[in-house]
Amino acid sequence: MADGGTKLARTINKLLSRCHRDRQKNADGSGTGFDCTTIGPDADPREKIERERQKLRERVGGRRDRCADVASPLHLGYATCPDTSGCGPAWVIHSYADVADCVICLTEDSTIGLGLNAQGEPFVPMASEDSKCHVSVGRKKHYKTILKERSKCQKAAERDGATDLSACAQADPGEKIAKVRAKREAKNIASCEDADLTLVDSCSDLSPDDLNACLFDDSDARGSALFQQFYELPLPAQAPECPDRIDFVRWPHTGAPCFSDADCVPGTCNTAIGRCQSLTVYDESFTHRNDINGPGLVSARLSCPGPGPACGTCQLAGVDPTTEMCRCAGDNRTVCDEPFRNDEDDCGGDVCECYLQAPLPVSVGGGSACLVDRFTDDMTGTVDVDTGASEMQIDVASTVYLGMSLFQPCPVCGGTCSAPTQSQCSSPAASAGGVCSQDSDCDSEPGSGDGRCTSTLGQPCLTSSDCDVVPGSGDGVCSGFDTFAGDGIRGGACVGGDNHGLTCDVQAFNTTFPALPGTSGGGYSLDCAPPVALKLADRVLNRKQTTGTVSLGRNVDCGLPFSNPQPPFNLQNDCFCRVCSDDFSIGCSSDADCEAVGAGVCDSNGTGQPPAPNYCDPAIENGGDGVVGQCVSIGDGDGECVSEADDLTYCDGIVRADGSGLLPCNPTPTCAQPPFQTCTDSSDCDPGVECVTDLDCNGAGLPAGDCTLVQRRACYPDPIALSGIADPFDPVGVSAFCVPGSENPGVNAVVGLPGPSRMRIQMSSTAFCASDNSVRYIPGVGNCP
Repeated sequence: MADGGTKLARTINKLLSRCHRDRQKNADGSGTGFDCTTIGPDADPREKIERERQKLRERVGGRRDRCADVASPLHLGYATCPDTSGCGPAWVIHSYADVADCVICLTEDSTIGLGLNAQGEPFVPMASEDSKCHVSVGRKKHYKTILKERSKCQKAAERDGATDLSACAQADPGEKIAKVRAKREAKNIASCEDADLTLVDSCSDLSPDDLNACLFDDSDARGSALFQQFYELPLPAQAPECPDRIDFVRWPHTGAPCFSDADCVPGTCNTAIGRCQSLTVYDESFTHRNDINGPGLVSARLSCPGPGPACGTCQLAGVDPTTEMCRCAGDNRTVCDEPFRNDEDDCGGDVCECYLQAPLPVSVGGGSACLVDRFTDDMTGTVDVDTGASEMQIDVASTVYLGMSLFQPCPVCGGTCSAPTQSQCSSPAASAGGVCSQDSDCDSEPGSGDGRCTSTLGQPCLTSSDCDVVPGSGDGVCSGFDTFAGDGIRGGACVGGDNHGLTCDVQAFNTTFPALPGTSGGGYSLDCAPPVALKLADRVLNRKQTTGTVSLGRNVDCGLPFSNPQPPFNLQNDCFCRVCSDDFSIGCSSDADCEAVGAGVCDSNGTGQPPAPNYCDPAIENGGDGVVGQCVSIGDGDGECVSEADDLTYCDGIVRADGSGLLPCNPTPTCAQPPFQTCTDSSDCDPGVECVTDLDCNGAGLPAGDCTLVQRRACYPDPIALSGIADPFDPVGVSAFCVPGSENPGVNAVVGLPGPSRMRIQMSSTAFCASDNSVRYIPGVGNCP
């Protein structure tokens, strides 16, 4: 950053000074000539400055990013681009690309200001003595020396372990800065002693000595400030009467049981299913109706400059690790408190990683998956603590694991068997249930060695049936579930996964995937990791969440012609999302998305599937449009396919918490045994084999009801449009973004990646006073001690 900024400043200085000389030569005698007060075609006809900008952008946040494997910008001291005349109001830094843009802007603002202070915009042509002075004061070697020498000093200091600028902020290694100043002051005295300083248009027209003082004091101030901005772009000062922490509780679409709206805050009671429902929506590509865990806590630090008592807009200052959502890399059970840094005391020097939520169970294409969402960068953005309006940048790496089973995709924080309290024979059948102390006590005949003496006491469990010594005997008792979720006390036991049997603290629940369908059955916790052996893929999800409005349209060429039975036969259509040509991990909806980070253009599918405008049946005979299928809005941003060919059938005995289908099935009558051919009655099957209509729902003993639940395929209207709600207590954040393909073709095919995702997250928020974190800030009033 410092090298790129220094080179940019040097280039600007050189070109602006040269522009002033050319202005003298090309003056038209009326006092006008080249514009040398700004960066433009007069000062930079060959666009050398733009090339330096691009070099810096490529190395910081671009294609040759030297910051890709280091801590997030916030933790390196890059938080806010400051309020300046050249860069406008202060703005929040979300990425290293933002850091590059800010440093470029600050460098240009500072260097242009330095030029105006030194050379102004004098009337031309100038007399020779005045021109000689004007050229001399334009040689700003002192400014460039400050940037160069202090940057060299800082590099050396950091090699020796420095983590701040204290050693170099005012340093002058080898007194080079002082020597350059003295040399340039002497040259200015010699060049300006016979000049009319009132016509030079520099910062002082009193005397050459006064001119030197104002020139070099300005150069010193600007050079020192810019050097520090290369390394630090800090947060505004925190007002003690304002909050410095905020908790967001994320609520699922379908939550706890209820009898009336009074039981549901936020949200309303859907009495048809007897559960609270919020405004939360979570769709990804052509998988719809997924839900999030809840209630899930995300805590963030705030920087509120105030003044109070009502504190207004504050900046998010990163994840707050006090909620135990930060764990050591490679060790999901060790809590750490230095987010995105190498945490020496907790992690032995490994990185402290932070998570958006506990492992999330989802249904995908009739199967299941477990998602683990980890922040790749700190949370940044702004929150108005009085109105609830917010703009957030949330970047996560979402790791996909194959579900352990259809109804238990993720490990669960459950209980342990507390009964029976004595060992019993579990086999052979003749001795089952008898009290024993060793296997030989259960032999059918003494010495036969076929006996098994078993106890389930202390084993992890989800239900009491898991604790039966003899399956179905009913003698088991499962207890010891984690009583208070999120209290940091590991009161439960992990069931399944790589931490099976270890203690755990529940952090969230999922009403569609409880540990046992139809019961609470435990919850989900970062203490219980999915099996590493079931890992399928990693995806990068970079999204902006706002309480305002978002829109994502079909604005990018799909890349493939879609069949049209009528002229024109190869009709090209537009899609929502693809990926960048030079970086397949970046989803995009326009070339601008890729160009902004130096990743080419938006014309690739990467390792993913060819996209389509939607996944509706296009057949005219089925009610389609004959081209790509029709998706119509059904309100609230939802869409459905027009064609009846997109009616999907599900088992009606096991459904999602909101009553929608979970297990797809084929309603066509089928023989109940291999080769499972279609049939009209049992005579079409082998002797003794029944012709059934609900094989998918009841095969292999699965009690999933009948294959009767029919739903029309969901789709995205064009554009995907969502509106949030700014509320200081119960805000709703929305986002619509492109999800790139993963490295796993199977995941891409099932989910439909690359593709769009839309999220509307119902939240509750609480801010806490900086002066006393036990005191809640009252929005619009302010009550901090």
